[in-house]
Amino acid sequence: MTVPSTNEIYLPLLKYLSDGELHTLTACVLHLQKYFELTEDEKIQVTSPTRKKLLKRSYVSLIYTDFYVRVQLAVTNFRKAKPKPFLRDLPGTERIVVFLISNEGLELLKLSKNERLEKIRKAKKLLNKIKGAKK
Repeated sequence: MTVPSTNEIYLPLLKYLSDGELHTLTACVLHLQKYFELTEDEKIQVTSPTRKKLLKRSYVSLIYTDFYVRVQLAVTNFRKAKPKPFLRDLPGTERIVVFLISNEGLELLKLSKNERLEKIRKAKKLLNKIKGAKK
């Protein structure tokens, strides 16, 4: 198996978060590593040349791995989704990445896979449009 894409991570991530509890990014990564049954090599895979340069010779930090970055991107996409985010931060926790699923995220879970991916794609497209207008 290869490291799952961000699109493949969306549904298992939402299902994990659907308990309504607070979650951290690291907890999500560790849970999803088990869910996808990643091998030790897949858990520490780093393909980005930029991230490879940041690594120490014999130590791979979790935050530089391909899988961590993809989960982080999925979480970021959910947190910044427009018009309403699928995840929400508690006030004052944005920097430590503690979040929980929003009502919109729970509604997203009820959709079919294609509808869900389309709604995520539209939310990302709208976010990019808003970012572009601010420049």
